[in-house]
Order: sequence, then structure tokens, then C-alpha cells
Amino acid sequence: MYAAIDIGTNSVRLLIAQRNSNKIIPVCREVKMTRLGEGLGATGRISHEAISRTVEVLVSYMDTIRSYNVDKVKAVATSAMREALNSQELIDLVKEKTNLEINIISGEEEAQLSYSGATTGLGFTEGGVVVDIGGGSTEIVFEQGEEIVVNSSLVGAVRCTENTSTPTQIFAQLEDALEKINKLENYKLIAVGGTATNLAAINQKLITYDPEAVHGSEISIEELGKIIFYIGGKSLAQRLAIPGLQPERADIIIAGLLILWVIMTYLNINTVTISETDLLHGIILAA
Repeated sequence: MYAAIDIGTNSVRLLIAQRNSNKIIPVCREVKMTRLGEGLGATGRISHEAISRTVEVLVSYMDTIRSYNVDKVKAVATSAMREALNSQELIDLVKEKTNLEINIISGEEEAQLSYSGATTGLGFTEGGVVVDIGGGSTEIVFEQGEEIVVNSSLVGAVRCTENTSTPTQIFAQLEDALEKINKLENYKLIAVGGTATNLAAINQKLITYDPEAVHGSEISIEELGKIIFYIGGKSLAQRLAIPGLQPERADIIIAGLLILWVIMTYLNINTVTISETDLLHGIILAA
């Protein structure tokens, strides 16, 4: 039994699973919104409130992990922790409270693990371009011959919300990566991360989140545009009533969806496949 923890800019996620060769069998999934990257762009530091929220969640997760017969635990931290001047403060506090070691991984390693998790989970052997839209960054990764090509850009759902980024500004950050993808042939676009899975849940009007319904579902750019227009016309309070929309994402969902829309528009891609398997699955596959 394995446990993987992803400490992201917006959320902290836990996956406990069994592994049989390349097959991951989830036993427990949890996700908590901690907004670790809140205000990070302005101050360069993780706030004390965000540290407290994150430590509280990790203490809870370690209690859950202990209740299972887990052989190996790996916790990784991504964009917010890569950038913050006081990341070590959180690492030390978590170590003190839980004895958990946090590994800050590069954007490249994050992308490779997400690619592995998504393509393996969907049964893709080749031709997949994986887009991981996080809170603070977006990773785009694809296979070219024997090489895994990784691009990490500082556009994410939380960052773009705080910066009120326009589609033009988002494109400017992603342009280099998108130009490389434009040269590929016969590929399939795969989206992972909370923005993507929430989009699928909204598209299917899921009252209760269903990973199996989300995984492998396809969404057209026309459907994406309609959802952006629909949610964009709602106040924050009204968004809370939208079936499938995670309440904690109500304020940042538009920015995340715009990132995906910009990517699909530039690449002239009509449909995107949503993967429930991502970084967490990649961590367990690599364990």
C-alpha cells in the first residue's frame, strides 16, 4: 500500500492506493483547499494563516495514513513552495508535527509525474499531450521520439485570478510551449488537475463528485466556451449553486478554464480528454 500527497498552490491532496505493476487501485482519496499560494505573488512569502491551514490538513492526512497498512509515503510540493522565500518554515513545522518529509519538486519533475499518471491511467501508449493546470503554474508535457518534452509556465488558476490576467496575457506565457505542440501530428490533448476535473463535473452536472464519470470524459471547446460564459455571468454567491462546481474553486475557476480555452483555441483542438489520474498516480507509479 502506498500514499502520495500533493501540496499545491490551491489544495493539498491525498491518495492511498495499492499498486499492481502499472495498475493503481485507489483505496482512499482526499482533497482539502488550503490556498497555500494566497498572496504569494505580492509578498513572496506563504502567509502564517496558509501555513496553519496546510499543517492542520497534513496532520489529519497522516492520521488517515496511519489507519491503513501503508508501506511508503511520499509528499511533494509544487509551484507555491518552489517560489516562496519561507518554504523551509513549512517543511520544518510539518516535520516537527508529523515526521513527514516534504520534497519540493521542479516543474519538470511535476510535469513528468503528471504525464506518467495521466497516460498510464488512460491507457495511452503514445500521442498524448498532457496539460496540468495548477494554482500557480501550468505544465505542458509530451513525448517526442524517445524524449519527454516538458514546459512549465507561471500561469495558474490562483495566480491568474489574483493578477486578473487576460487571455492575451495567458497566451504570452504559454506561447513557446504551444508553438512546439503545433509541430506535432496526431496527438490527443489530455487535461489534469482540479480545474480540469471540476470542468468535467460541471459539464456533467454532478451533484456528487464521481471520479469514474470524470475520468476519460471528453469536452468540446464549444462546451468549454459555454461554461465559461455561464459561470462568468454569475456572482460568487450564485456560483455556489452550480452543480459540479466545487465551492472552494468558485472564485478561481474562470481563470483556470480560460487557460485551457487559450490552449485549445491556439492549437485549434476541438476536444480535450479529462484524466482523474495525474501527479498523485505518477508518484505511486515511481515509488
